Amino acid sequence: MRAAVTSLLSHALGQVAYRVSGLVLIAMYASALGPEKFGRIEQLLALSLLLVPVLSMQAYEAFLTSYSKDAVQATSSAVTIILAGSGIAAVLCVLVVCLFPADRLVSIYFTILVVSTMAWQFFRNTLRVKQAWGELVKCEVIQAMASLATGCLLLKAGFGISGALLAIAAGNIIASVLVLVSTSGPRMILRYASVSESSIRKMLAISGRLVPNVVLWWGIELSDRLLLAHFLGDAAVGLYSAGVRVASMLMALSLLLYQAWQIRAIHALNENSSDFFKVTFKWYVLAISVCASMLIVALAPLSRLLFGEQYSNSLLYSSVLIPAFLLAAICYFFGIIYYSADRKQSALKASLSGLVVSVGINIIFIPILGIIAAAWATFFAYLVMASIRYFEIKSTLGKFIRWSGLVLPFGIITLQSIAFYMGAKPPVLAIGAAVIIIASHKDIIMMLGSLKDTISRTSGHP
Repeated sequence: MRAAVTSLLSHALGQVAYRVSGLVLIAMYASALGPEKFGRIEQLLALSLLLVPVLSMQAYEAFLTSYSKDAVQATSSAVTIILAGSGIAAVLCVLVVCLFPADRLVSIYFTILVVSTMAWQFFRNTLRVKQAWGELVKCEVIQAMASLATGCLLLKAGFGISGALLAIAAGNIIASVLVLVSTSGPRMILRYASVSESSIRKMLAISGRLVPNVVLWWGIELSDRLLLAHFLGDAAVGLYSAGVRVASMLMALSLLLYQAWQIRAIHALNENSSDFFKVTFKWYVLAISVCASMLIVALAPLSRLLFGEQYSNSLLYSSVLIPAFLLAAICYFFGIIYYSADRKQSALKASLSGLVVSVGINIIFIPILGIIAAAWATFFAYLVMASIRYFEIKSTLGKFIRWSGLVLPFGIITLQSIAFYMGAKPPVLAIGAAVIIIASHKDIIMMLGSLKDTISRTSGHP
């Protein structure tokens, strides 16, 4: 528990800075450009979230599993795969520019975004796996500041859609250069110049289980924007995306917690240690449940602050997406089983089932119900995925889930979501948050005690 809390504290500052600056950057462009152009930005960012893991074969994630066994070969293999993916991205960019010369600048900026994101994900994970927490926080904070500052300057200069892409890419590039400098980049590159074919093959074996899952997850999480654009236009995508961005604060928290214990979880998985997952799952669910409930309470003022009145309808989509993203966070937790090099579980069954549900609901109900259908499609897709992944992880690690700690908060959060949708005000919604906190107060006190103890030990105080 103490190791997980230490890792969490180390991740928190940089990730909070990155998430907050990213949200401010997107909100700034959304307000300045309006729903239609913002919808186009969101579609491009959605496409980048597909291309980055596909072109890199998620080598920056498979690298985490391989590093502890052979750091040199893991690093050289990951670099080789990512360089190959960058080359493919460049070729694709040339083809798009030749076929669609009118969009050449956006295509070039988009390619820079994709390649820089692959590089930054790898460099960031090198710091994580080395437990270089101080350097990680510094690079993440600088990345956040660089992206936001560049975005402000480009927006004032009238860059529009391309400015958002370049701003994110600028942060990635600056942070990657910082990692290279702090880790003696040239010497590191020379040290890892030897590439092992067998090491690449092993890494690709892990990637072969991760990449299909990411592609299908992309289909669940982001193809709704393409279907909304098809049926209702880019402005609908912009309105829906504003709702997603606010609700995604919950996903940002879950990813922060997930990454804090991810490397330790991979070791525990290889050791077949269900005790680690039993303890971690309890704290994980408690943290995201309390935050999800409080996010619903603060949803209306928060959304108005970030996006303004022209996106007022997006509140309704956020209220459905918050319990949906709680289910997605559970899916993330269960998905750790796919990182084991020695296990044969595949993410295809759960992810494909979720994709079918999502696309089916979107196609049938968007023309009937409008934008809200995309939010409900996301909810039911993650519900199906979480159910299937539960049985998969149960067959691997046995029963370690305390259902009372999950069903009660999820039920309350769903009721809060429905109440918000029906027009309930924050004081009424706060009752749900109070019930969750009171019901879990012993666990909360214990968790805060562990956090306080870890901070004291880290700072050197008795």
